[in-house]
Amino acid sequence: DDIISNTIYLRPGNNTIRLKEDGNFEFNNLPPGEYILSISKNYKNGKIKEDKIPGRILIENDKILELDLDSLQKQDKQKKETAY
Repeated sequence: DDIISNTIYLRPGNNTIRLKEDGNFEFNNLPPGEYILSISKNYKNGKIKEDKIPGRILIENDKILELDLDSLQKQDKQKKETAY
């Protein structure tokens, strides 16, 4: 199935943004706090799949945060595999 778009959600709040073609995204002017990140994949056949990114994201004043989502998902998968 071909993905036609990806939407990034940052909760709590109503923060959404489309994933850029290069795989990057940016939220501006976020108040300090803890957030949960998820990605909604929209497919050509009409299906939508939402993936929560493991862990919480802490935003502090005047800090730029870069995340490697692939690494976070791999770490979460490894934790689950070693937990059994």
